Amino acid sequence: MIGTSKKSQVKKYIFLMGLVVIGIIFGIVFSLVLSKSDKLLVTNTIESYFTNTNITKTESISHFKQSITSNMFYMGLVWILGMSIIGIPIIFFSLFIKGFIFGFSFGSIIRIYKFKGMLGVVCYLFPHHIISIILSILLTFYAMNMSIRLFKYLFLKKDMNVKKIMKQYIKILIICIIGYLICSLIESFISPYIVRLFSKII
Repeated sequence: MIGTSKKSQVKKYIFLMGLVVIGIIFGIVFSLVLSKSDKLLVTNTIESYFTNTNITKTESISHFKQSITSNMFYMGLVWILGMSIIGIPIIFFSLFIKGFIFGFSFGSIIRIYKFKGMLGVVCYLFPHHIISIILSILLTFYAMNMSIRLFKYLFLKKDMNVKKIMKQYIKILIICIIGYLICSLIESFISPYIVRLFSKII
């Protein structure tokens, strides 16, 4: 039988995954209700990405820098907010936006390429976006726990092994740094070549 603390952790993970799913649904719906001019802009951007097969090494490096900067900013923001006590709403919103972006990209690609779009989604979003979302859920979980523990420690005067918890929190940060680095590498240096395969069949 699962203990109380285990049940609590499972419920938190389910809540966070639900938040991501809601974000994905909102993203898909939003991609479908855009105005004609916005849809045209999104279509041109995505088609340009899929048809631009001449990706240079310089462009890949530039994209990697942008990707890793964005990922590290997100990760650092969530990690720091986890120690702010009042940062939980922003942490949840950031995770929702992760799901929203995934859903928007998914919906837009399917809308443009119809049935073939399923393959486009695989080429464009997998595996780095999936890894990124998993890391985001993991990071949000620990950031949320940190905020709750700090609140109980400061305001409810409950005991907390600060050294042990911070050590664990820093370990999660290191794991996420490595994970997001891998995501950025895949997105910048591997995905463009996979996308080339898709561009040959559209």
